[in-house]
Amino acid sequence: MNIATLSKKNHSIAFSFVEMLVVIAIVFVILASAGGMFVFLRTIRATQSLNQAGQAVKYRLEEARSLTVASKNGLAYGVHLESAKVVLFVGPSYVAGASTNQTTLFDTSVTIPASGGINLTPAGSDVLFSRVTGAASKSGTIVVSQVASSTRKLTITLSLTGLVSIR
Repeated sequence: MNIATLSKKNHSIAFSFVEMLVVIAIVFVILASAGGMFVFLRTIRATQSLNQAGQAVKYRLEEARSLTVASKNGLAYGVHLESAKVVLFVGPSYVAGASTNQTTLFDTSVTIPASGGINLTPAGSDVLFSRVTGAASKSGTIVVSQVASSTRKLTITLSLTGLVSIR
């Protein structure tokens, strides 16, 4: 074996400083992309949680109205709102812990804010529906927002006729 062959062998096995810098740069680019993807996925999840909570409030209001108009079991139904949940209840008033309550919990990233979240007239967090007409006992808006960003929100509007919309 001559010296030229040995030199070529050593050179093909070893990495130069420049090659190492290129590899490190590529690794940093991949890690930065993965970090950006993580933020993107977290944003998508938060938006999905917000949409689910808004739809849950809308659905429970529509369900309570529908059950009341249908006079299911000859009873009236209502909805109770809290910062982390919406509850469908049976009867003329909300009773915490009643076995007939149907509770939908929000994801922890979503809330009905304590200030400005429930804007119903007359004031209160319970809505009842009339058995014959389906009219709501209150009208106004319910705001569901992300905990981390109160500017990201959905507004559910309830009319006195009992119709519900979301935007």
